[in-house]
Amino acid sequence: MKSIGLDQQKLGDKFIIDYYVPEALTPLHYHALLREMLDLHEPTVIALDSITAMQRLLLRQDFIFFLRYLQLICKQRGLTVFLTSTYGAIEANKETEISTLADNIVILRYFEIKDTMGREIVILKTRGSAHDKKAVSFEITGSGMNVQT
Repeated sequence: MKSIGLDQQKLGDKFIIDYYVPEALTPLHYHALLREMLDLHEPTVIALDSITAMQRLLLRQDFIFFLRYLQLICKQRGLTVFLTSTYGAIEANKETEISTLADNIVILRYFEIKDTMGREIVILKTRGSAHDKKAVSFEITGSGMNVQT
């Protein structure tokens, strides 16, 4: 957090980090933890980084049920949710049908340029809105993210 200019002491209870060992949790644990966290902290934004381990460890149907439960409880409470995954967008969609649940899907990926790796961003989906579908290069610097236009 310090490397991007955030001071958790100043943020106080407005920014809470919690972590779990995915291998130790069942689908019921995930549901209970989510409800407990939401009831206790009443957030407006939540981030799950990353759902990859959960997806890998849970049965496909259990993972889909969790995503649908997450979607329903967050819509009911008016929460914004950020999910990260290390699976490619196409693979994740095939496995989970996540694009039917998500309002927006942003893909960050690496690509090779000669002997170095580059990064690009593409907006795969923005529900109810037209958007540019072109992949563009970006860099992460000490000043933030610079998108090449």
